[in-house]
Amino acid sequence: MNRIFRIMFGLMCAVGFFLSVTFLLQLPFAAALWPFPAMSPLSFLLLGSLFATIATVHVWPLFLSDDSSIAGVAMVYVGALPPIAILGFQQGATAFGVFCVVIALMGVAALAWSWRLRAKDQRPLPGPVRWSFIVFIITLALSGGQLILRRPNILPWVLTPELSSVFGWAFVGSMPYFAFALYRPGWSNAGGHLLGFLVYDLILIVPFAQRLPTIGPEFTISLIVYLSVIVYSGLLAIYYLAINRETRLWGGLKRG
Repeated sequence: MNRIFRIMFGLMCAVGFFLSVTFLLQLPFAAALWPFPAMSPLSFLLLGSLFATIATVHVWPLFLSDDSSIAGVAMVYVGALPPIAILGFQQGATAFGVFCVVIALMGVAALAWSWRLRAKDQRPLPGPVRWSFIVFIITLALSGGQLILRRPNILPWVLTPELSSVFGWAFVGSMPYFAFALYRPGWSNAGGHLLGFLVYDLILIVPFAQRLPTIGPEFTISLIVYLSVIVYSGLLAIYYLAINRETRLWGGLKRG
């Protein structure tokens, strides 16, 4: 793997896990970094899980030592961060906005460099994963679009309009990552998605399931849908990362 991108991805992984811990623990440092007000415990939880997911998907190219899988991760930078930067500037958070712009530009550079590289891992994309990614893209488009439009009750708790837009762009911005795995349907461009999903699911499933008996009726449908996606994606990830012989993590690469 290219040394520059190995260092870059290693740093992004470390930063992502650090931010995940600070937001999951709701440390004052996290609140000082985040420019959007009215953060609830569940908003902290979701942000912590998103940062953990970001860190995890950076592990995948490092694990494979495959530069071609950088492109999918870079697409998240390019898709999600520019609109979030604009939202930060609107809040008067100049440093936050500039940071997002810089990371997005790094994503553009990484995408341009890695776009034409051939994958080392030649394992094909399993059919159920392919169809699941199509469903995930549709789900992200619908939920993210509604959040960007600031519709209520899309997530199973109350959000400020600003936070609704931020989470919406985070969801919509991750769509190209899944689309790239369909455009180049090899395991090297898909395994990281499931690994990131598994971490995301493990963080959220218990706190969200615990809310089922007490949640207000206006949030019941969104919570059930959210939990359904978490359970399904978690089981999908466990099967293909740990059980299926062709794709499990210790199965090794199939080089072309």
